[in-house]
Amino acid sequence: MSNTISGAANLPSSATDGVTVYCTPVRGGGTGTLSVNTSNFSFPGLSPGTYIISAVPNPLFPAICLLSQAVPNTAQTLTLSSVAVGSGGTAVYTGTITGGGGNAFAGYQFVVAGFTNANNNGTFFCTGSTATTLTLSNAFSPGETHAATATSVATNTGYIGNLGANAVNNQILGVSPVISGFVHNQNNGSFAVTSSSATGFAVANAGVAETTGSAQVVLSQYAGWTFLRSKTVVIDPSNPQDQTGVSLEPTPPGTLIANAF
Repeated sequence: MSNTISGAANLPSSATDGVTVYCTPVRGGGTGTLSVNTSNFSFPGLSPGTYIISAVPNPLFPAICLLSQAVPNTAQTLTLSSVAVGSGGTAVYTGTITGGGGNAFAGYQFVVAGFTNANNNGTFFCTGSTATTLTLSNAFSPGETHAATATSVATNTGYIGNLGANAVNNQILGVSPVISGFVHNQNNGSFAVTSSSATGFAVANAGVAETTGSAQVVLSQYAGWTFLRSKTVVIDPSNPQDQTGVSLEPTPPGTLIANAF
């Protein structure tokens, strides 16, 4: 005889993407994918036992992204004169970019200061440079002509790889990915992201210049989410019955990720 666990995910109104509801361990059950504010789930065919029903956000990133390059930053103080309106996840800053030709500063992290509009200032990952421009991961620049500066420090390292659109504009700020596969051990490890774009990220680590085809970064798939929902449900072997009307409850982020797979 088998039983069913069913109920509501009880998602908060702040949810902005889909979630997947998991039944762990899976004993004849499966998973149900829910859209935001779609509340019902059902896991049939379950044997008696203890189950964790957990709603976790759909992954924002590939679990593993390949990295092609580690770029140790050097200390730079550059003079800026203007910034264009942000487009496609980046904004082009114009100024005197000494040493910036041929994308020499791609992979650097720059702190921009001095513009009158706060959206033009901040900490950004550099995706390209010339002798007169820096392309920075600032999707929200409204554009401005004003004297400003862009500075970098030698204690940061940038990593180049295809992270995708969900990493633009520092969206994985604070995530601590696991980096591996570089020949130089200084480039490997787990470091908190201090700026990011679709094509790379920077961390506070003094690395070594290296180009490779075998390095990778394992990103937190649930970065940016502030909630999970879960419930422990028991199907009593001495009196097995369907468990209906189960309502998932708030759970601290990270608690159930290991149980969901």
